[in-house]
Amino acid sequence: MDYIGKYRKRCFSLNFGVLPLHSESGRTLSLIRSFISNFECPHTDARLYLAKLLMMNAWKRLRKEKEQLPLSLSAKDPFIQLAVLDEENLLKWRAIIRGPPGTAYDGYIFKLLIEVPEEYPLVPPTMRFLTKIFHPNVHFKTGEICIDVLKKDWTPAWSLSSACRAIMSILSDPNAESPLNCDAGNMIRAGDYLAYESMARMYCTEHAIAVPDHVLPKPPIQHETAFEIERRQTTST
Repeated sequence: MDYIGKYRKRCFSLNFGVLPLHSESGRTLSLIRSFISNFECPHTDARLYLAKLLMMNAWKRLRKEKEQLPLSLSAKDPFIQLAVLDEENLLKWRAIIRGPPGTAYDGYIFKLLIEVPEEYPLVPPTMRFLTKIFHPNVHFKTGEICIDVLKKDWTPAWSLSSACRAIMSILSDPNAESPLNCDAGNMIRAGDYLAYESMARMYCTEHAIAVPDHVLPKPPIQHETAFEIERRQTTST
């Protein structure tokens, strides 16, 4: 029996989205691995073929994202910079992001480590801060980030660059309802924004890299986030 031919068709179907990619990423990953391990085949050739296909798909996507990175200094994003750690291994990246303007993180840059699974982009990358940061959605010791985009809301349409932008958005608009840093979350829930921003700025001074204004240009004026509006209203009363 032509097992490889049979399972090539199943692999082809997988590549075009038979698996429920809208489901939570952890479940999607378990389904993929179960799909690989439960072939009705006495040989491992079909399983190896599917695993190889997923890895090839990940590397193809990552090469494309790498090629889309701007080369000239003038074309580079002044707030997000991505690079591969090792040209021989596209599964490990580093990112440098600048703190959003109007926040306690403004004027500082932060380093992140990005580890990409072999099932990417079906499964989200693992991202964590290497720079210590005081934020309700970031674990202070490990740098783990709690954000839905890297979990249940991930889709293959997202990229490493867009994931970095999502992380920048939580620096502007933290979610205190699901904190990894309970101290930061409690300050925001109690409405003590002054204490939160003072603590965040203190840790920026100690751990992050300060960037002179002339190195990275200021962004265009942006709309206030819900967090900024609430903070302004609280401080004005």
